[in-house]
Amino acid sequence: MGVPSPRRILASLKDADHGIPWSMARTLGKVVAYRGGWRVYVPGHGYIYSHRGVPFTDRRNAQAVLDSIRTRAMRDPVDVVVEEFRAPRRAEHTVERWTRRFLEDFRRRVDHYDRSTNTLAEYERWAADHWRPLFGRTVFELDRSHIHEFAAALATRGLHVNTIAKVLGGLHRLLTFVRERTPKRLGFVVPDFPRGSRLRHHPRVVSLEVQDRIMAAIPEDRRGIFLALRLGLRPGEARALDVAEYDFTRGLLDLKHAMQGQGHSARRGPTKEQTRRVVEADAELRAWIAKYVPQVRRVDGSPLFRHPCARRRKGSTHRWTMSSLEYEWRRACGAAGIAGLRLYEGTKHTSASAAVRAGVSLYAVQRALRHRDARSTELYAQLEPVVPAAIFRPTRKYDHFGADLVQHSGRRAQVPGIKRRKWRPQRDSKDIRDAQAAA
Repeated sequence: MGVPSPRRILASLKDADHGIPWSMARTLGKVVAYRGGWRVYVPGHGYIYSHRGVPFTDRRNAQAVLDSIRTRAMRDPVDVVVEEFRAPRRAEHTVERWTRRFLEDFRRRVDHYDRSTNTLAEYERWAADHWRPLFGRTVFELDRSHIHEFAAALATRGLHVNTIAKVLGGLHRLLTFVRERTPKRLGFVVPDFPRGSRLRHHPRVVSLEVQDRIMAAIPEDRRGIFLALRLGLRPGEARALDVAEYDFTRGLLDLKHAMQGQGHSARRGPTKEQTRRVVEADAELRAWIAKYVPQVRRVDGSPLFRHPCARRRKGSTHRWTMSSLEYEWRRACGAAGIAGLRLYEGTKHTSASAAVRAGVSLYAVQRALRHRDARSTELYAQLEPVVPAAIFRPTRKYDHFGADLVQHSGRRAQVPGIKRRKWRPQRDSKDIRDAQAAA
């Protein structure tokens, strides 16, 4: 069998989807000299000047790459094999190009209700204001030193440490997106990021008496949504509630949606955890719904909590906005003589802290608030900052249960709910057999 001609080889390469026979692969390509160095020529695919970005040092190096291409060409398409040995094109792998791809993919997920519009706005703002100095580099050039220099540059601009941590976290998510979508042959690795320290926010909480005083200062026709917020609901979840999602018989709130946005143009999407939970309304909220939700609205599917003045504004909806909620809350706090108390702190944080102080376990509060991490529950459910002196100077003896079950007399008290067994001496097998025989 003769050697195939280059024209026949090129025609076979265009039609081959799963490799070519060895009779064609053994004559595929050649090594040619180029400006004092060497390069590999493959018909129909041009020249290869390096081995995945590493230039050829001598002819043997170029010939070894050509032999690898010929061997792989019998199994895979030639265009796929050649691309694996080419160097990555710089223009396709710049940080700017990958940022565009990342934002396009995130917008697609937002359209499918898989991501939040607020998160998308944050990424777009970080890309425009903070990531721009890295746009001229490729993702393969970024190493640990570049990330540390970028973090130092953010600090010199006077940004808050929490803002710097968020910007670096977004950049890490971008590079993780790059790693998930680049071939393994390119060997891209996400560089190490500095461990930024965040200032932990300690929410201000008030007593339930102060919370009730603020609720009383809110006009009764607007009080309903605030009564729901003190049950652990997020403002977006309370704003998204429809009349059809409330069980008038059992008094249950079916939380399946949340408003993704703060204004009237916000859309109604899934909750933050993309899960469903049912919350029981208290007696005061039930009475408010029974009074201010007429029988006609229980059929048309309108919002459960409607703003009384929403119809007077042009282009507005009947739902509450975040600005209207915060304005009404600040006005009520001023009327009650409480200054500087935020909406979250006066409703959700205060209720969670009161539940923990009343003896409810952190796990139960975590499940009720749908926190994935217990540290979030510990942050929101702020305990009393004053440490009792009895912890370090106890007046009673304590056992391993952590309760004062041992009195000064030395006798062990009965633990509620635990039955104590009488102590019986253990007998060996011979004693048991003797007892059975005697019986």
